[in-house]
Amino acid sequence: MIAPFRLPVERFVVRSPKHKFFAIAIVGVSALTLNTASARLPKRVPGPDQIQAEILNVRSNRGTVYCSIYRAPGDGFPIVPRKALRFARSKIAYNRARCNFDDLPPGVYAVGMMHDENDNRKFDTNWMGMPTEGYGVSRDAARKFTTPRFADAAFSYGGGTVRIAIHVHY
Repeated sequence: MIAPFRLPVERFVVRSPKHKFFAIAIVGVSALTLNTASARLPKRVPGPDQIQAEILNVRSNRGTVYCSIYRAPGDGFPIVPRKALRFARSKIAYNRARCNFDDLPPGVYAVGMMHDENDNRKFDTNWMGMPTEGYGVSRDAARKFTTPRFADAAFSYGGGTVRIAIHVHY
Protein backbone atom coordinates (compact mmCIF):
# COMPACT_ATOMS: atom_id res chain seq x y z
CA MET A 1 0.00 0.00 0.00
CA ILE A 2 1.24 3.48 -0.90
CA ALA A 3 1.27 6.03 1.90
CA PRO A 4 -0.33 9.41 1.16
CA PHE A 5 2.02 12.34 0.72
CA ARG A 6 2.15 14.68 3.71
CA LEU A 7 3.85 18.00 4.09
CA PRO A 8 6.02 18.32 7.20
CA VAL A 9 3.95 21.07 8.81
CA GLU A 10 6.40 21.59 11.62
CA ARG A 11 8.89 23.08 9.14
CA PHE A 12 6.53 25.95 8.27
CA VAL A 13 5.70 27.00 11.78
CA VAL A 14 7.10 30.43 12.62
CA ARG A 15 8.93 30.05 15.89
CA SER A 16 10.33 33.50 16.68
CA PRO A 17 9.42 37.16 15.99
CA LYS A 18 12.43 37.44 13.70
CA HIS A 19 11.20 34.52 11.58
CA LYS A 20 7.68 35.94 11.63
CA PHE A 21 8.98 39.24 10.19
CA PHE A 22 10.77 37.44 7.34
CA ALA A 23 7.73 35.26 6.63
CA ILE A 24 5.49 38.34 6.37
CA ALA A 25 8.08 40.13 4.22
CA ILE A 26 8.31 37.18 1.81
CA VAL A 27 4.52 36.92 1.48
CA GLY A 28 4.25 40.70 0.98
CA VAL A 29 6.96 40.81 -1.71
CA SER A 30 5.36 37.82 -3.47
CA ALA A 31 1.96 39.49 -3.48
CA LEU A 32 3.43 42.78 -4.69
CA THR A 33 5.33 41.02 -7.47
CA LEU A 34 2.22 39.19 -8.64
CA ASN A 35 0.18 42.39 -8.50
CA THR A 36 2.67 44.46 -10.56
CA ALA A 37 3.16 41.60 -13.02
CA SER A 38 -0.57 41.47 -13.68
CA ALA A 39 -0.68 45.28 -13.99
CA ARG A 40 1.83 45.12 -16.84
CA LEU A 41 -0.40 42.77 -18.84
CA PRO A 42 -2.50 44.47 -21.51
CA LYS A 43 -6.09 45.09 -20.48
CA ARG A 44 -7.47 43.71 -23.72
CA VAL A 45 -5.58 41.76 -26.30
CA PRO A 46 -6.93 42.47 -29.78
CA GLY A 47 -8.32 39.45 -31.53
CA PRO A 48 -7.16 38.14 -34.86
CA ASP A 49 -10.21 39.64 -36.57
CA GLN A 50 -9.72 43.39 -36.58
CA ILE A 51 -10.35 46.38 -38.80
CA GLN A 52 -7.82 49.18 -38.24
CA ALA A 53 -8.86 52.58 -39.54
CA GLU A 54 -5.78 54.79 -40.04
CA ILE A 55 -6.87 58.43 -39.83
CA LEU A 56 -4.56 60.67 -41.90
CA ASN A 57 -4.24 64.42 -42.55
CA VAL A 58 -5.54 65.48 -39.15
CA ARG A 59 -5.22 69.27 -38.95
CA SER A 60 -3.93 69.42 -35.37
CA ASN A 61 -3.06 67.17 -32.45
CA ARG A 62 -5.75 68.80 -30.30
CA GLY A 63 -8.94 66.94 -29.47
CA THR A 64 -10.03 63.38 -30.11
CA VAL A 65 -10.92 61.30 -33.13
CA TYR A 66 -14.21 59.41 -32.89
CA CYS A 67 -14.97 56.54 -35.27
CA SER A 68 -18.02 54.39 -35.86
CA ILE A 69 -18.49 51.32 -38.02
CA TYR A 70 -21.73 50.44 -39.80
CA ARG A 71 -22.75 47.14 -41.31
CA ALA A 72 -25.80 47.84 -43.44
CA PRO A 73 -27.07 50.65 -45.67
CA GLY A 74 -29.93 52.67 -44.27
CA ASP A 75 -28.60 52.38 -40.70
CA GLY A 76 -27.94 56.10 -40.41
CA PHE A 77 -24.46 56.08 -41.93
CA PRO A 78 -22.62 58.30 -40.92
CA ILE A 79 -25.07 60.78 -39.38
CA VAL A 80 -26.76 58.65 -36.68
CA PRO A 81 -24.02 57.19 -34.50
CA ARG A 82 -26.43 55.39 -32.16
CA LYS A 83 -27.22 53.04 -35.06
CA ALA A 84 -23.55 52.14 -35.55
CA LEU A 85 -22.38 48.60 -34.91
CA ARG A 86 -19.37 49.69 -32.81
CA PHE A 87 -17.50 52.79 -31.72
CA ALA A 88 -13.84 53.65 -31.16
CA ARG A 89 -11.95 56.75 -30.18
CA SER A 90 -8.32 57.70 -30.38
CA LYS A 91 -5.99 60.44 -29.30
CA ILE A 92 -4.02 62.15 -32.04
CA ALA A 93 -0.25 62.00 -32.39
CA TYR A 94 1.78 63.47 -35.25
CA ASN A 95 -1.44 64.44 -37.06
CA ARG A 96 -2.56 60.78 -37.21
CA ALA A 97 -4.85 58.51 -35.26
CA ARG A 98 -5.99 54.88 -35.37
CA CYS A 99 -9.38 53.40 -34.54
CA ASN A 100 -9.51 49.63 -34.00
CA PHE A 101 -12.62 47.49 -34.32
CA ASP A 102 -12.02 44.01 -32.88
CA ASP A 103 -13.74 40.66 -33.34
CA LEU A 104 -15.91 41.53 -36.31
CA PRO A 105 -17.46 38.80 -38.44
CA PRO A 106 -16.88 38.85 -42.20
CA GLY A 107 -19.21 41.17 -44.08
CA VAL A 108 -19.59 44.54 -45.75
CA TYR A 109 -18.77 47.55 -43.58
CA ALA A 110 -18.33 51.32 -43.77
CA VAL A 111 -16.44 53.53 -41.30
CA GLY A 112 -17.20 57.15 -40.47
CA MET A 113 -15.02 59.44 -38.34
CA MET A 114 -14.94 62.95 -36.94
CA HIS A 115 -12.16 65.04 -35.44
CA ASP A 116 -13.57 66.70 -32.34
CA GLU A 117 -10.97 69.47 -32.00
CA ASN A 118 -12.58 71.22 -29.04
CA ASP A 119 -13.51 67.95 -27.22
CA ASN A 120 -17.17 68.88 -26.78
CA ARG A 121 -18.27 65.47 -28.16
CA LYS A 122 -20.34 67.14 -30.87
CA PHE A 123 -19.89 67.46 -34.60
CA ASP A 124 -19.78 71.24 -34.89
CA THR A 125 -21.24 73.00 -37.93
CA ASN A 126 -21.61 76.62 -39.00
CA TRP A 127 -24.89 78.49 -39.43
CA MET A 128 -25.37 76.89 -42.87
CA GLY A 129 -24.90 73.37 -41.54
CA MET A 130 -21.45 72.93 -43.06
CA PRO A 131 -18.94 71.08 -40.85
CA THR A 132 -16.39 73.18 -38.99
CA GLU A 133 -14.54 70.11 -37.70
CA GLY A 134 -12.86 67.34 -39.65
CA TYR A 135 -14.74 64.34 -40.96
CA GLY A 136 -14.06 61.38 -43.21
CA VAL A 137 -15.38 58.01 -44.32
CA SER A 138 -13.86 54.79 -45.57
CA ARG A 139 -12.73 54.65 -49.19
CA ASP A 140 -12.47 58.46 -48.94
CA ALA A 141 -16.03 58.69 -50.25
CA ALA A 142 -16.67 62.08 -48.63
CA ARG A 143 -18.84 64.40 -50.69
CA LYS A 144 -18.59 68.16 -50.68
CA PHE A 145 -22.19 69.32 -50.26
CA THR A 146 -24.06 66.21 -49.11
CA THR A 147 -23.76 63.25 -46.78
CA PRO A 148 -21.67 60.32 -48.05
CA ARG A 149 -23.63 57.22 -49.01
CA PHE A 150 -23.01 53.80 -47.48
CA ALA A 151 -22.60 52.25 -50.93
CA ASP A 152 -19.75 54.66 -51.76
CA ALA A 153 -17.89 54.02 -48.49
CA ALA A 154 -18.55 50.29 -48.13
CA PHE A 155 -15.77 47.72 -48.29
CA SER A 156 -15.77 43.95 -48.04
CA TYR A 157 -14.14 42.35 -45.00
CA GLY A 158 -13.31 38.66 -45.03
CA GLY A 159 -11.67 38.31 -41.61
CA GLY A 160 -8.14 38.72 -40.29
CA THR A 161 -6.51 42.09 -39.73
CA VAL A 162 -7.31 44.71 -42.35
CA ARG A 163 -6.05 48.29 -42.47
CA ILE A 164 -7.97 51.04 -44.21
CA ALA A 165 -6.96 54.67 -44.67
CA ILE A 166 -9.30 57.59 -44.11
CA HIS A 167 -8.24 61.11 -45.07
CA VAL A 168 -9.81 63.88 -43.00
CA HIS A 169 -11.68 66.65 -44.82
CA TYR A 170 -12.13 70.11 -43.28
